[in-house]
Amino acid sequence: MYTNKKWFWLDERKNTKHSELIRIAMETSFKNKNTRTKTKEPNRGKGLKQLLDFVKNQGRLTIVSNKGYCSFQVENEKLTTTQQKELKYPLQGTLIEWQINV
Repeated sequence: MYTNKKWFWLDERKNTKHSELIRIAMETSFKNKNTRTKTKEPNRGKGLKQLLDFVKNQGRLTIVSNKGYCSFQVENEKLTTTQQKELKYPLQGTLIEWQINV
């Protein structure tokens, strides 16, 4: 496991539900207005911020990863989790769905 001090919280949450980990990552990035990468490469760690920027523009975002499922939207500059659940069967990867209002 990666031992960088910044990632210690993963050890503390190893029994946390996958949907909860997705929610925590999104809320932390939204609150801090940035994202991070363990590689520290300047071209890495941009994706989550871009997803959050999209949601801020009246979109809706759903993330499915392993057994976690979370949907998000932003209202009045506040990130809201609209749906959060654990799936019966894991998805081997990550699926991201954007919905836009036209």
